[in-house]
Amino acid sequence: MKNHSSIIAFLGILTFIIIPIYQSNVASQDYLDIVTKSFHATKGDFSELNIEAWAQINKKGLLTDELQSIYQDIAKDLSLSTKPAYEHYTDFISIYQGQIIEDNVYLQLSLQSFQSEGLESGTFLGMQISCNNLEKGRKYYDLATKIFDYLDAQTEIGVTIVGTFPGQLSKEELYRKSDLAFASVNAQVTEGIDTQQLVSFSGYTPICTSYLDVADQKINLNAALRYHAIDDKTYIHVGAPLIFEEY
Repeated sequence: MKNHSSIIAFLGILTFIIIPIYQSNVASQDYLDIVTKSFHATKGDFSELNIEAWAQINKKGLLTDELQSIYQDIAKDLSLSTKPAYEHYTDFISIYQGQIIEDNVYLQLSLQSFQSEGLESGTFLGMQISCNNLEKGRKYYDLATKIFDYLDAQTEIGVTIVGTFPGQLSKEELYRKSDLAFASVNAQVTEGIDTQQLVSFSGYTPICTSYLDVADQKINLNAALRYHAIDDKTYIHVGAPLIFEEY
């Protein structure tokens, strides 16, 4: 039941913080476009691409048969072959799948139905795709978008590219890499964190009209750099609209 409670808390955060402030329009360039361009401008060594998408696909908590039907359709689109895991409580049903769907591409899929009366009720779909081949990113970004569009859901999506630079970069070099990331897509920095261990800036580029509205500011690009002594590398994360993972 501890996992059950943590899932409810996580979805509550998404519902009341992320979803209400998210705005999306048809963009000339999407999140994957601007993150890819920003990362390439820094000349970092590519490590992995992470795509996260989630949505409330029904305001009601669907029953097991309905949930399984949706899962089977999605599994077919994604060519999933292994059997999913199930959790079933009185007011909560979850279908979970984690699988390598092709070389260097790992997918996590989660369908969750909350049937209790209250703010957390409803049916939610979450998808996470990780790959260490950037060329495959467009295929899976478009596939995830297609699946959520088919379900007629207001989709929240985040894209993060992780890369590295050899050794520990100087503070001046950290600033220069961040400047390159933002300048490459005509983005204006609006806020940031600058400490001895971490440099992280967020901003907005008008070439992508999808964004988060945070404290009356448009945000659709986030770049963060931090040195890791264990492997003697400086890591860079470039995300849109924000970096939705630890860094």
